[in-house]
Amino acid sequence: IRKTLYEIRYNLKVSWLVFPALFLQSFVIGLLSPVITLYVQNELHLSPNMYSLLLIAGGGITVLAIIPCGKLVDRFGTAPFLNAGFLLAAISLIMFSAVRSLPVVFAIVGMVGISYAMILPAWNTFVSTHVPKGERGAVWGFFLTLQGSGMVVGPIVSGQLWDRLGHSVPFVASSIVMAVLFVIHLVLSRKKRAEAP
Repeated sequence: IRKTLYEIRYNLKVSWLVFPALFLQSFVIGLLSPVITLYVQNELHLSPNMYSLLLIAGGGITVLAIIPCGKLVDRFGTAPFLNAGFLLAAISLIMFSAVRSLPVVFAIVGMVGISYAMILPAWNTFVSTHVPKGERGAVWGFFLTLQGSGMVVGPIVSGQLWDRLGHSVPFVASSIVMAVLFVIHLVLSRKKRAEAP
């Protein structure tokens, strides 16, 4: 492990911003996963059947949109989809924490589904451009470790926010993290354009 970390530190030519971005990308999911069911039950007062319908709607929109988004990423590049996806996710998550109208909730869940469909293929493509061909196994392992740690830390932070500051705070925090990812991606994209021949 020490040897791998040494090689990554001195041989991997990527911006240091890639590392917090990898962590934050899964940290957002970790923030939401333990509280979404509680929020829907305690704040929105939805029945289990309605909650299931909500999940099906959001997941179904993501599934339907992810392949077309992936094809468009191949054609136009990752930047427009990551920019739009992060911004749309940030806006929809902050709205989700404030609304109580069921039709609006479904609309916001649809926005989250579309944003995720834009982010997922574009983000994986973007990260893969930072992995050197000769060290793909070790570097991907390191990258996935960073992402996995975000999934571990996220629920811990989310539970503390829920208990100490309020039920809507994890969603606000997730929105802020998405906005931070948008800014990080803008910086990384500009650096990459500046370094291009």
